[in-house]
Amino acid sequence: VIFVDADTARHERGFEFRRVKPISAHSYTSHQIAPETVLDLTQTLYGKFPECYVLGISGESFDLRLGLTATGEKNLNSALENFRTRELKRI
Repeated sequence: VIFVDADTARHERGFEFRRVKPISAHSYTSHQIAPETVLDLTQTLYGKFPECYVLGISGESFDLRLGLTATGEKNLNSALENFRTRELKRI
């Protein structure tokens, strides 16, 4: 499973691709449930969880608007290119 999301962290390459493990946490809204929590819920319900990764793409503006900022678009393109050429071969 691969989760893709905007990230408030400033990653050196504009994105981060990492493996995640289940972690129990609580949130008042489903919009803020971390992938680690989804895996924990999967483990609780089904007794197992899939191999899981997060592709976090650094953003710079999280206001509601249509489209991406120039930096966001650059980071997205870098992340997608890296994913196609490197990460798919690794996983």
